[in-house]
Amino acid sequence: MGGIAFLLAVSFVLSFMDKTSSINSIMSGASRSKTSISTDDNHDGVLAGNSFNVKKPFDDRQPSYNAESVKIERAKRYLLMKVDNRIKQLNPFKARIVNMTVLKSSDKDKLVVELNDEISQLQAYLTEIKSCETKDELRIVADKIKTVWLQSSESVKHAEEKIVALKENQLIQEAVSAAAGIQKRIDVLKSAGKETRNYETLLAEYGKKIDAAKQDVKSANATYLSVASASSEGEKAVLMKDTHELLKSAQADIRAAYKLVSKEAREDFSRRYR
Repeated sequence: MGGIAFLLAVSFVLSFMDKTSSINSIMSGASRSKTSISTDDNHDGVLAGNSFNVKKPFDDRQPSYNAESVKIERAKRYLLMKVDNRIKQLNPFKARIVNMTVLKSSDKDKLVVELNDEISQLQAYLTEIKSCETKDELRIVADKIKTVWLQSSESVKHAEEKIVALKENQLIQEAVSAAAGIQKRIDVLKSAGKETRNYETLLAEYGKKIDAAKQDVKSANATYLSVASASSEGEKAVLMKDTHELLKSAQADIRAAYKLVSKEAREDFSRRYR
């Protein structure tokens, strides 16, 4: 019955395994939410159909019979569509931030203020676009849109990295609690004279994976905090990439730790009931 007792011990650990899928959805959501700023006609945005190309509204390669007024109207429609789409993208993201239970109120407030400011600027540009009468006026507005677009992309990126880090911290805390519960079960088996060597080895391997994840998350948090003091946009981009990679590594370690336990549980069950 020693194996059955162990199965009972690990059952609540396995319930955490599906939580790692939420990390996947956030990480992939981060990729979907990023919107690139293109300055040439051959650049594909990260989010298909919602990238912002500064030159596209003013493409003179269109048929020459198009009157200037037609070209201006076409450019206005393009800009209006892109800005409206961006607002529709940011509003649901803001609502998601507000409803995030893992975020502190202070963090929520800061992120929401940033997003509200960017949404308000974009909404103001909708009116400004409509009032433009020349290409030059539209180009000026397009450049301003580009600046806010970049700012909002950074806000989204920073918010999502922070959410991922907090969720992984939560998973690690649960994994540590699970390890303590398994150790108690092993102690019970030991006191009953049962063989526990294999389970102890398994728990040690599990602990190594969780410790590695804890270190990666700690490093990711430190790297993320250093973004604010970065001296250039290039340095910020490198630091954000490093943060992302550290969080991915932590996620992989957490998943590997859970798989170790689930594999042993399945094998133990198979041995006893085949």
